Amino acid sequence: MFVPERFLKDLPVLNAEDWWAHYEGEQLRQDLNYEILGNVDKKTIVEAARRNPEAVRRWTTQKEAQAATGYDFQRDPKGVWKWDQASSTFVANNPLALLPARTKEEFLETIGKIIASYRLFVEDQGGWYLLWDSGSKQEKPEHAAQLLFRGVAQSYCKANDISLDSEVNLGRGPVDFKFSKGYTRRAHLEVKKLHNGKFWNGLETQLPSYMKSDEVSDGWFLAVQYKDNKTSQNRAKELPARVNAVAQKRQIDLKYDLVDARPKQSASTLHRK
Repeated sequence: MFVPERFLKDLPVLNAEDWWAHYEGEQLRQDLNYEILGNVDKKTIVEAARRNPEAVRRWTTQKEAQAATGYDFQRDPKGVWKWDQASSTFVANNPLALLPARTKEEFLETIGKIIASYRLFVEDQGGWYLLWDSGSKQEKPEHAAQLLFRGVAQSYCKANDISLDSEVNLGRGPVDFKFSKGYTRRAHLEVKKLHNGKFWNGLETQLPSYMKSDEVSDGWFLAVQYKDNKTSQNRAKELPARVNAVAQKRQIDLKYDLVDARPKQSASTLHRK
């Protein structure tokens, strides 16, 4: 079925941050003494919305009246389609010599090599650019990093007769990726932005819970770094010890990897300097 691009876009969503911006704008117009709170958490926003239902209704009406615009496929701000061709090209130009995964050790080694290849693509061959909107101005959603990993991994897995399933719902929520070859050789992989507010919860609760639900003992936690801030730096340093602690506590084989998706300078720029 062919649909004109102008009709394709995300389903409209009413989100807390948009409403808060609208609400603060209203307050500033009505009350010059209104104090701007700056960055606020979801709890504060929800409490303000409950106290001001009429403001929420006005904002909702305004949002519904706005003209619809199609998704910008040239920019691809959500990272929903450019990953496919780019990752296919990378895999074609970077073939991997993989073991046949007949044993558990070979199976896990193959997954490790696929993760290393993804890191190579992002860090050294321009893949990071696909994780940022308009070059390096605004990071794309976490799902963009997951889709790019899928693009790299699926071709390697197909060549090695390994099944790769994404966003498998295991009762307690969807694990990002499930690798399997038969029933006895299975592994889970979770992708998280390093500065994600639920980063440690993803490592210490989500991934182990998914593994337990699926009776899987091998897993990977793949952290993707977008920022240089102190939070990201501290988490990168703490990651090895906390992965080991979770593995021991849960009695699972848990590995991790860190991918640097921070914007890189081009070779021409470095040469000019």
